[in-house]
Amino acid sequence: MSQITNYWFWDKFFSKEEIQQINEFIEQEHEGLESDNVKGYGKRVSDVKNISYGKIKHLVHKLVDIAYFTTNVKFGYQTFEPRDSQNLILNTYVSDSKDSYDWHIDTDSSLLFDTKCTLVINASTDEYEGGGFQFFQNYEQDIKPLDTVGSVVLIKSHLNHRVLPVTKGTRKSLVMFIMGNKFQ
Repeated sequence: MSQITNYWFWDKFFSKEEIQQINEFIEQEHEGLESDNVKGYGKRVSDVKNISYGKIKHLVHKLVDIAYFTTNVKFGYQTFEPRDSQNLILNTYVSDSKDSYDWHIDTDSSLLFDTKCTLVINASTDEYEGGGFQFFQNYEQDIKPLDTVGSVVLIKSHLNHRVLPVTKGTRKSLVMFIMGNKFQ
C-alpha cells in the first residue's frame, strides 16, 4: 500500500488468476447490463455489468476492508459500512470503438450522503494499450500503478478523473464507490 497525494494504490493486490476468477464470476452472476455503448457525459464504454457486493464479497472482501480503513483513517472521511446490496461495476473498454471516459467526478444526487472515494481494480485479463487512468489537480496526473493487472487505486471521488481511449485490446476495471454522510 502506498500513498501518492490524493490516492492510495496497492500494486498487484490480486493475482492474474484471481482477476480471471472475479471476471468469470461476474460473467455468470451479474445482475444486468447497465448500458451498452454508453454515450453522453463523456462516457463511452462497450459493456457495463453490475453485481452486488453481497454476491462477490467472498472474492473482494479483504480489499474492501482495507479500502474502507484507508478512507476512514488515512483520508479522515466518515463512511457507511459496505452493504451487500451495494453495486460494483465492471466496465469493459474496447479498442475497436476507442472506448474512454472523459473528465468527471463520482458523485451522487442524494441529499443524505456523498460519494467519498472511488475504488478501482484493474480487472483486465488480456494485454491492452491506451486506457490510462488520470486525475486532475492543477494539472493532469497519470496514475501509472493502475496499468498493472490486479493493481488497485483508491481516489478521492471529488477529484476530476478520466480513462483515456483504449487503442489496442480490451481494458476492464471493477469499480466500487465508498459512501458516507454529507460533507460538512
